[in-house]
Amino acid sequence: MKSLIKLIKVWKSYKIGEITVDALCGADLIINKGDFVAIMGPSGSGKSTLMKLLPRLYNPNKGRIFIDDYDIGKVDLSSLRRQIGIVPQDSLLFEGTIADNISLNDPQASTESIIDAAKLACAHDFIMSLGQGYATPLAERGSNLSGGQRQRIAIARTILANPQVLVMDEATSALDYNTERQLCMNLQAWAAGRTVFFITHRLTSIKTSDLILVMDASRLVESGNHSELMDREGRYAALYRQQGE
Repeated sequence: MKSLIKLIKVWKSYKIGEITVDALCGADLIINKGDFVAIMGPSGSGKSTLMKLLPRLYNPNKGRIFIDDYDIGKVDLSSLRRQIGIVPQDSLLFEGTIADNISLNDPQASTESIIDAAKLACAHDFIMSLGQGYATPLAERGSNLSGGQRQRIAIARTILANPQVLVMDEATSALDYNTERQLCMNLQAWAAGRTVFFITHRLTSIKTSDLILVMDASRLVESGNHSELMDREGRYAALYRQQGE
C-alpha cells in the first residue's frame, strides 16, 4: 500500500448526552507520497481526530478516506494498521532493556537496525551515555528516563517498524527546540517514499515541511508551505511571528 492519502468531505462528530459535538468538519485534503506534513492548531481543534481517522481508531460519520486509491473503510483493519505507525505524546515503555523496548514490534531486529532507528530518533547519544548503553534496563513505564528520553525511545520503536505512514501526535512535546528540529530534519530525510504527519505547537521546527495544515474549531482553515502561508498573512503567519524566530 502506497501512502497517497485523500480525504473527501470528512466529518466526525460525537455525542455528549443529547448534544452532538463536531470534532472534524468537512475536511478535504490530498497528501502526496513522501510528504512531510506538519499539523498545528490549539487544543481541541481537530488535529488528533484527523490523525485517528487514518488507522480507523475512529470512523467518519460522513465522507471517505483513501490511501493509494483504496477506500480505507473497505480495507482489512490489521493490514491497514500495519502500514501506519502512531507515536502519541505519552508512549508506553516496559521493564526490559532499551534495545528490547525499541525492538518491541520486531523482536528479530538486528543490533545495527536498532541503532540506526535510535540515531534517527536522536536517541543514540543519550543511550550511549548510560552505563550499559542499549542493554540498560528500564524501570516500569521507563520511569528512570526523562520525558524527552522516553519519547525518543518510542519514536525509535516506531521507525524500526518501518511504517509507510508515520503519525507523530505531539510526540516531541518534552524535547528541547534543537533536538526537535534535528529530529524533524532526520525524519524528512528518512521519509523518502513514506508520509510523515507531525503535530506540534512549535512552529519554528516545521518551517521546512512540504505542507503545513492549520486547524481551528474542528476545521482545516489554512494549508500550504511556510512561504505560502506567510505570504497569506493569515493565522499561521500571525502565530509564527508571535512565537518568533
